[in-house]
Parts: sequence; structure tokens; C-alpha cells
Amino acid sequence: MRHGSLHADARPHPVLGLFVSAPSLAVAESVAREVCERAIGLDPALRGVRLLRCEAPLMTPYYEGLIAPPAHE
Repeated sequence: MRHGSLHADARPHPVLGLFVSAPSLAVAESVAREVCERAIGLDPALRGVRLLRCEAPLMTPYYEGLIAPPAHE
């Protein structure tokens, strides 16, 4: 995991954004789920919190667009 960002005021539920570098989307989602479950299990302040969803957007197309040469018309 590279970075995390908590959006505690997000509605209808708080959102934890994790930035994970992984060889595949499945691995990224697995790492994110493990981090969340570990935090919920270890921090007494999170007692009663349930993980509703754990999913990751695939960012490769976005970053490939940043390094691709501009199209010429």
C-alpha cells in the first residue's frame, strides 16, 4: 500500500481510499481488503464498523494517457 485517505463525511457512508501498487486488479483489491479488515480488527475505535465494499478502479489507462505522445491532426 502506498497511501490512504479517509473521507469520514462521505454520504451515505465514510470512504477510505487506498492507493495500492500491485501487479493486477485482483491483487490490489485483496491487499485493500486485508488492510481494511486488519484496521477494523485492531483499532477499538473501529469496533462495530462493517466493510461494505472493497473495490479498486484500474488506473493504468489513465496513466498511459499521460505518457502517450499527443495526437497530431
